[in-house]
Amino acid sequence: MSLLLLASGWWPFAITLVSLVGPFLFRQLRAARREEAADDDEAAGSRQSGRRMLRRVISIFVLSNAIYILYSLLLQPPPNVFSALRIPFTTPAQTIRALLLQRTEPPADVLPEHLELLLAKLESFEVRTLYARFGHNVISRCVDCQTFLQFGLYALPTALLDYIRNVTLYGLVTLRGTGRERLRLLGTGVLVSAAAFEAWWLATVDIQVPRDGLGVVMWHDRLFIARQVIFLLVPTIAHNLPASPITPVSPLFLLSRTTAELEVTDAKARALDLTRSATMRNPALRANSTAWWANEEREAQWAKSDERLAPEAENVGLGYTEPAADEEGDAKLLTKIRMAVRDLGRLAWGWEDRGSGSQPQGEPVS
Repeated sequence: MSLLLLASGWWPFAITLVSLVGPFLFRQLRAARREEAADDDEAAGSRQSGRRMLRRVISIFVLSNAIYILYSLLLQPPPNVFSALRIPFTTPAQTIRALLLQRTEPPADVLPEHLELLLAKLESFEVRTLYARFGHNVISRCVDCQTFLQFGLYALPTALLDYIRNVTLYGLVTLRGTGRERLRLLGTGVLVSAAAFEAWWLATVDIQVPRDGLGVVMWHDRLFIARQVIFLLVPTIAHNLPASPITPVSPLFLLSRTTAELEVTDAKARALDLTRSATMRNPALRANSTAWWANEEREAQWAKSDERLAPEAENVGLGYTEPAADEEGDAKLLTKIRMAVRDLGRLAWGWEDRGSGSQPQGEPVS
């Protein structure tokens, strides 16, 4: 008896989940550690590694969902008095009660309270049709429900939360970065359509009851099985379809960002020009600016007076010393500064380098 109680609870699911997911999770974690240790620093390699890690995490959720659905289908299907006892749908409630008492272990004179409530409700033929429409649990657990609307509102949250859970899982499967973003709309549409169809069918289907009470379709049980099969197949198929290849960033996207950055830089450069002019008009600001630039010049002279600095700067391409009289060209750092100023001048105001013979409009030649 204790073994039967153990097998009828949530223990089978927990043991199955641990036995199947535990080794899989352990292997995935070990593989993830090996990949992290061997991962390179390249951008493409990093994106591939991130995609593989994300896929492993999602695989755990998909596997757990599949185990739970299989457990619900195989070990805990929806209960049904008529199917379990193999009796006609029109069997009187007293006969059903007698059959249930015969199968009670240990033998008892009364049934559990929820079964007594169910049998009392099954005295009504309308409730029997609702039993085929909404299932055993809804009819037996809703104590105060009497009408179609009341039973329907009681059954709605369970089915709705089931769909929300699986839509969330499918959203995780098609998360950005998995390479399956293209499947999000399709799979979500399938799940939403299945939910709408199930609600419409349960609300409108005509429960046909033959005179002998045999062959009545238990629509709740059938739709429950169909729903679980959809929940099992849709995320699993989407997760195992080939991922979209990682495409490089479009140059047009980089161009738009560069344009935005240049517009901000242009505005800052113009503001800097106007700020300098305004600073020179204010005596206090002019004195502070002159003192600051004098201090910078003094620190620069201290650096230039160090004999070891000039050779090191030349070695790293930042030379600042003027060439000898018999040598041509400028210092490397000075050349780079002039090129940067020339490019910024062309970009912002259309200026040309002064060495090329053109001057900013309105500025005198020194």
